[in-house]
Amino acid sequence: MLMTTPDHLSEPARVLLTYIREKDWVTYVEVERVLAPHIPVRGDYAIEHPTIDNLLFWCGVSAEVCAVVNELFEAQQIWRVPAEMLAYHIDGKVLSLPIPRRVQQRYAKPYWLPTCLRATEQISPADRKKYGRVMGPLA
Repeated sequence: MLMTTPDHLSEPARVLLTYIREKDWVTYVEVERVLAPHIPVRGDYAIEHPTIDNLLFWCGVSAEVCAVVNELFEAQQIWRVPAEMLAYHIDGKVLSLPIPRRVQQRYAKPYWLPTCLRATEQISPADRKKYGRVMGPLA
């Protein structure tokens, strides 16, 4: 299947989307590595769930990284899917936050939900239904 990339995406977003499409199951550690030649990646920002308080997907990144990831979500080009912490260990970096047993509406303290990024076209209809509320392209 031939994938097209929306013309309106920034260059860093295009680079990241191409990587996600080629690699699949991309951790935020990989996101940092892929974007490092194009934008500053280290910073004091977190990639958080937009509606669930204190549910973090990644932290210690720049505002630019957050903007690129958000750009791809807003363009509905990527999804988050639950991942094993092992994927982050393999990539050499984990967060020192507790991992929730199940997703709730809010948390009193920060929790890390390990996820990987996948291109929208790689998500099955069953997974779209299963993960849509928490992980979908508008999350």
